Amino acid sequence: EATHRIKHYLSEHNSMFAAKLFNQVLQELAILGFVALCFFAFSTAGGFDVLNHKIFGTSHGGHHDFHGPWDGHTIPELGVMFEQLHFVLFNIMVLYIATFVW
Repeated sequence: EATHRIKHYLSEHNSMFAAKLFNQVLQELAILGFVALCFFAFSTAGGFDVLNHKIFGTSHGGHHDFHGPWDGHTIPELGVMFEQLHFVLFNIMVLYIATFVW
């Protein structure tokens, strides 16, 4: 509903550039949302545990190299790397779009 109102407002005020920019932002957010959903599903299914073990092996103590043992939860290092990459891509997208707005 809100996106429809914004598109309608932009089309009524003959702002084609803003309308195209708004559509592009929605598309980028949808793509990043899909990537986040895939990441969550893969992580929840234990995929990063398996990949982390195959890529990095085990540490000197015989345990997997896990990151962030807060409240008994551990995150494979590979999962942390993908999460950081996801945030970097999102910030690049925001900066890229911001350069066209200002």
